[in-house]
Amino acid sequence: MAGRCRFRAGRGFTLVELLVVITIIGILVGLIMSAVQSARERARNAQCMNNLKQLANGAQQHESATGYLPSGGWGWYTIGDPDRGYGATQPGGWFYNLMPFIDLGVLHDLGANIPYGSAANAQTQTRINYAIQMIQTPQAIANCPTRRRPQLLKMVWGGTYVASNYGGVSNPSNNNVCARTDYAVCCGDGSVPLPSGYNVTEIDGGAGDPGWIQSGSVWQPNVIVPSAYTTPSPPNGSVLDICNRVYTGVCFRCSQIGVAQIKGGASNTILLGDKYDLSTGYYSGNIAAENENMYVGMDNDIFRATNTPPLSDRSTTDSATLFGSAHLEGCNFAFCDGSARPISYLIDPPTFAQLGRRVKTQPINDALVK
Repeated sequence: MAGRCRFRAGRGFTLVELLVVITIIGILVGLIMSAVQSARERARNAQCMNNLKQLANGAQQHESATGYLPSGGWGWYTIGDPDRGYGATQPGGWFYNLMPFIDLGVLHDLGANIPYGSAANAQTQTRINYAIQMIQTPQAIANCPTRRRPQLLKMVWGGTYVASNYGGVSNPSNNNVCARTDYAVCCGDGSVPLPSGYNVTEIDGGAGDPGWIQSGSVWQPNVIVPSAYTTPSPPNGSVLDICNRVYTGVCFRCSQIGVAQIKGGASNTILLGDKYDLSTGYYSGNIAAENENMYVGMDNDIFRATNTPPLSDRSTTDSATLFGSAHLEGCNFAFCDGSARPISYLIDPPTFAQLGRRVKTQPINDALVK
């Protein structure tokens, strides 16, 4: 008798088994995504650190060429001028002064040797057009990839970002975007009492700029002598004298600080670092520390102090004086010796304050610099 082939139907998954499998897959996907995000953040953090390292290297080259670190410029209404050299006579801030030393010399020199004055003549308008071109040029080296990519951002508070350089002439209203930076230079620890009108990270819009003057047949910049620059009027001495006293860091208005003047050790003196930003203001252009462009002079958009430890970006705190970042564990810094390393948000406050001083008032405990 021929045998029969018997087939037994396979048992399918029960609902409970299916849910267990789906749960396991979800956990594995979550772990994988977490690992991918962590790897991406490590890469972004490394790029941020490299940006700061390159900026610090540029500052060292600047110091070798001029005898001092990049100057802080004049104020928030003045931008870089290629005909005014470096140091106290340069209205542009630290980033503008670094540009020739970080392969941005062509942008730095836009409009060079074109005389201009207070009148809105053709030459003045040409200089304004070049200035707007520079202001509207983002730079990857100036932005932390964890926070935002290099891009043009809103210019909300008025249209005056080329004003003082060109006799009060404002940019056209339809050019209401500009480039910004996520990094700030250190102007000190805020330990010295400030005269009336001075703030921890800025003073004012800067001196008015009368343009060029003619000497015989030669046109040349009508350079404002820093020692005579007294706006706002200090109680005694010039603004330059006051700034050298009250700003204890390495960069501030009209500064000309050389490495030899850093008495606390260049490796323990902050040059620049990630700046704190309100997390809801990255793109709005409508907060005090994010309303100018990155080519201006001394201003709280591009200056910070070490009077308070760095802070992780958040939506509930608006500060124009703090260092800080979008990184989870700490804030990245470049030091005056050209090195770059992170500092924890939990750093000892007195130690962090000392890191912002070019002349220390107490020894640095290296064990606390972490």
